Amino acid sequence: MSQPSRAALAIAALLLLVYARSLGNGFVYDDLLHIVDEPVPETVAQFAQIFAEPMSPLVPYYRPLARLLNVGQKWLHGASPLPFHLLNLALDFACA
Repeated sequence: MSQPSRAALAIAALLLLVYARSLGNGFVYDDLLHIVDEPVPETVAQFAQIFAEPMSPLVPYYRPLARLLNVGQKWLHGASPLPFHLLNLALDFACA
């Protein structure tokens, strides 16, 4: 096994070790506002609106891709926290 492969496996193992306990947790902080309380768009116009407004009335910053990812996941599997945690872990693996 090459050195980069070993390093990648070590990073993956470390990420899994760090995040394993969080997989069974629920939503925290602003997750309730941005995931649980956020309605899933039902029309193309509602999806397009994501790109025309801030994250929420209480959070004035503009993050359309994060919001689109959140509502897309909610559309796929509801407001269950585990798939959101697993996607975050997969994105961390990809970045590492």
